[in-house]
Amino acid sequence: MGAEASHRDLLLLGASGQVGRAICAHDQLAPRVAIADRTSVDLTEPASIRSAIRSARPRWIVNAAAYTNVELAEDEPERAFAANAVAPRVIAEEAQTVGAAVVHYSTDYVFDGKAREPYAESAATAPLSVYAASKLDGERGIAESCERHVTIRTSWVYSEHGKNFLKTVLRLALERDKLTIVDDETGVPTAAHELAAVTAVIVASLDDVAENDARWGLYHYAAAGATSRHAYAKDIVTQASVRGFPLLATPDSVIPVSSAAFPMKAERPGYSVLSTSKIENAFGIAPPPWQDSVGQVLERLKTEAAPEARHA
Repeated sequence: MGAEASHRDLLLLGASGQVGRAICAHDQLAPRVAIADRTSVDLTEPASIRSAIRSARPRWIVNAAAYTNVELAEDEPERAFAANAVAPRVIAEEAQTVGAAVVHYSTDYVFDGKAREPYAESAATAPLSVYAASKLDGERGIAESCERHVTIRTSWVYSEHGKNFLKTVLRLALERDKLTIVDDETGVPTAAHELAAVTAVIVASLDDVAENDARWGLYHYAAAGATSRHAYAKDIVTQASVRGFPLLATPDSVIPVSSAAFPMKAERPGYSVLSTSKIENAFGIAPPPWQDSVGQVLERLKTEAAPEARHA
C-alpha cells in the first residue's frame, strides 16, 4: 500500500510516552496514527488489548507502551510482566489474527554487561533485573506469535518530554554547583525522535512485504558512539551552557563516582553498547553521533519547553 496507505491505519499503543510522542510528531507517521492510550486500552487486561485491535483492524501496530520503572519493578514484578511480557504476546497474537504487522521496542538491559564490544542481535541474553527479564519475555512473545514483526532493542532513551537522564541532569545543573554521576556504566544515549525516524523507515520499507521477507525480526538501534553516564552528563552540561541555560554547575564540576555510591535494588549492565550493523544493512539507516541528538533535544527544551526543563 505504501504511499497510498489508508488514513489512520497505524494503531499506536503508548502515545503518551517518550517514543509514542515522537511518533505522533513525526511527519510521515503522524497522518497514519490512531492512538490507543491508557484511557482506551488497559495493557494489564488482555481483553482490553484484544478489543482495541479487533475494533481498529489496523495495518500496523506500534507498541511504544511499557512498564519502565526499573527500580519499582523489583517490588512489582506482576505489573512489570503484565505490561512488558503478557501484553506484547497478546498484541502479537491479535496482529496475526487481523493481518497487522507489529513494531515493538525492547532494551539493552536484556544483556548482563560482561561484553566489551557492541552486542549483536545474536548475542546471548542474561537479564539482571525484573524489568529486563520482563522485556526479554515480551520479545519472545512477539517473535513466537506474529510472523510480520520488527522488535527494536535500544538504549538510554531520552527526549524533551517525560522523565529521563538528560532532563534530570539539566535540572540538577540548574539547581546545584556540583553533580556526582556514575562512571562505570557504558552505553549509548538514544533520542526518542531518532527511534521515530527509524520506525518510519521500517514501516515504509515493509508496508507491502510478505511474512517470509528476511527483514522481519530483531534489530538493535542506538545512536553512534558510546559513553559513560558521567561523560554523558558532562556533555549535557557543556551543551546546555553553550545554549545559554543559566546553570550553576560547570563541566568541571561534574564529578565521576562508582555506582556503588548509589545502591539500587535493580542491577544494571555495566556495558550495554549495541551493534547497529544489522539495521544499517537491512534498511540503510545510519545512526548519528549521540552528541548530535543531545544538542537537538536541548534546543527544543530551550526554545519550546524551558519551564518544563526547570521543573522536571
